Amino acid sequence: MPSLDALVAARHELALVISQPDRPGNRNKILPTPVKQAALKHGLHVYQPDRISSPESIAQIRWANPELMVVVAYGQILPPEVLEIPPRGVVNVHASLLPRHRGAAPVNKAILSGDKETGVTIMLMDQHLDHGPILAQRSLAIGPDTTAGSLTGELAELGAALLVEVLADLDHYPPREQDHAAATLAPRMKKEDGELDWSLPAAEIDRRVRGLNPWPGTSATLADKPLKVLRGRPAGGTGKPGEILRASAEGLLVGTGSGAYLVEEVQPAADARPAAPAVSAEKSTFKEVATNRRAYHDYFIDEKHEAGVQLLGTEVKSLRGGRANLRDGYVRIAGNEAWLENVHISPYAQGNLQNHEPMRPRKLLLHRQEIASLIGKVRQKGYTLIPLRIYFVRNKAKVEIGLARGKRQFDKREALAEADAKREMARAMRRG
Repeated sequence: MPSLDALVAARHELALVISQPDRPGNRNKILPTPVKQAALKHGLHVYQPDRISSPESIAQIRWANPELMVVVAYGQILPPEVLEIPPRGVVNVHASLLPRHRGAAPVNKAILSGDKETGVTIMLMDQHLDHGPILAQRSLAIGPDTTAGSLTGELAELGAALLVEVLADLDHYPPREQDHAAATLAPRMKKEDGELDWSLPAAEIDRRVRGLNPWPGTSATLADKPLKVLRGRPAGGTGKPGEILRASAEGLLVGTGSGAYLVEEVQPAADARPAAPAVSAEKSTFKEVATNRRAYHDYFIDEKHEAGVQLLGTEVKSLRGGRANLRDGYVRIAGNEAWLENVHISPYAQGNLQNHEPMRPRKLLLHRQEIASLIGKVRQKGYTLIPLRIYFVRNKAKVEIGLARGKRQFDKREALAEADAKREMARAMRRG
């Protein structure tokens, strides 16, 4: 995360880092985003809303009271309510020389368009897509072997350096309007964009292989076999589009609509693998049951952990129907065991109500070493353990636990005990 690292190195005071929510990664394991990992490494507060436009998100940003905001490839459109919060505005680092290539895929589009150079733009954001006034720009050449992946890394470093330079003396970079008539768009790439057509000229095929690497990648059929084309280059030769003209140690020389293309590196396409049995596909599904949105409003979530949970058969059926409420839940650690407390799982319609206790404590399946680590963090830093969401992975119920520091600075158990005491007092007064 070059921009974040550069801001920290320049000793800017970062009140809050906002990242996308953690998502299931390899084998559906919940993984922290790279931004979150970098922020926690620097000891910064991280906020991960599902929607930046939600009232909770806007309230959280107002609470942080930023003088200025910096946006780098965030992936969501900021609403006017957010843009108007910082008095010095919202600065965006965009990976193109605006107004060329506005949108989500400027790096891919620069290579696909055959541009000889691209660059970064530091701009002030407004309500339109990459439309705001420009503060500074810096260019970078695109080489004949440049891929979208390598260019993204270079532009990230270039953008970080220019961002710090601009923020160090913001008043000396007067904003200037873009030439909106010269604007071009770079919409988000889709998987089908990677399907190669051998009737295209070799030069264009080369741009597609480089411009869509690593994602969505390029796929093609050669000798009736579906393959992913990872690397290649235009070469001398002529032949029918898609015809293999020569196979050698260098690779496969393939005819195109104009010239030939030397395929140097391939791998079997995913579609070429044998189809998995239907039951296997079902077991690999990820299904979210309930999310504790209140937790993101009440707390800063610094870390997340995944735990299994022991459930009765009736509770599993209830969860599959989405009958769970995490709003007032918390995690209690007793000895070498962790328990999910105050989480309400309603009985399903045909369930046995006598054997179903909606609020019973439920044991979390955590290794002793992980429990010991959580205990240490709770004691040393005053964290509260909060259930953030319940979901199924491969038909197994999981709970995502957050190590939380609250802007309201209260322990959930104390708040619940206080609420219970008030209710009992009210009842006693009514009886009296």
